[in-house]
Amino acid sequence: MGSYHLTILKIVDETDDVRSFFVEKPSSFIFSPGQYCMIGSRVFPHEYSPMAIASGIREDFLLFTVRRWGEVSNRLFELNVGDILVVDGPKGTSLPLSDLRGSRILCVAKGTGLTPIRSLVNSLDEGMVSVLYGVRDETSILYRDEFSKWGGKLITKDAGSVTDLIGDKVDDFAFVVGSTPMICATVEKLMDNRWNPEDIFVSVEKFVGGEVFGPVFRVSELIKLKEYLGQVIP
Repeated sequence: MGSYHLTILKIVDETDDVRSFFVEKPSSFIFSPGQYCMIGSRVFPHEYSPMAIASGIREDFLLFTVRRWGEVSNRLFELNVGDILVVDGPKGTSLPLSDLRGSRILCVAKGTGLTPIRSLVNSLDEGMVSVLYGVRDETSILYRDEFSKWGGKLITKDAGSVTDLIGDKVDDFAFVVGSTPMICATVEKLMDNRWNPEDIFVSVEKFVGGEVFGPVFRVSELIKLKEYLGQVIP
């Protein structure tokens, strides 16, 4: 882990309020899908925001996809190609690629939850990841051209919930990313379909002392953690 000042190579407007920043990748930057970085502008060196790494381990760039929602993201949206993005990381827990290679992974995401899933798709062999994606409407789709190549299934808010796309268990592992209610509903649906909690990974972002707790856990780990916390907290 370290702090890097990286040149922005390309900027892509994914939607009206979501922008992707492609930046140079240092040779010393080693990460695994699911991890995040604290990113910011050197113009405001004390303002950072956690962003999931969206690039795959085999790609020769780093990718961060940012939704405009606060002061730090507004500052980032002022940056242009050739400017410097300050990147501190990688940080946090990640998906165990050594366990996942050779297995089929079902990914379920909502909104910008697709960012770490893009990292996973581009870190494993083609065809090993299937994606179920829920968005507000079709104008909200991230990585539109890539998503069509993944063969993922899409559902919009008016058509239902992303959990409606979950069928019988045919994959080895699952990875769920989204809001807390979405994660809870998805995990419940998976377990109703006889998924083992050991085989379900979730990305849970909780801020503790300026850092993100997690973000990647097996559901079996969260169950044990909840049982422990229930014993020590009235």
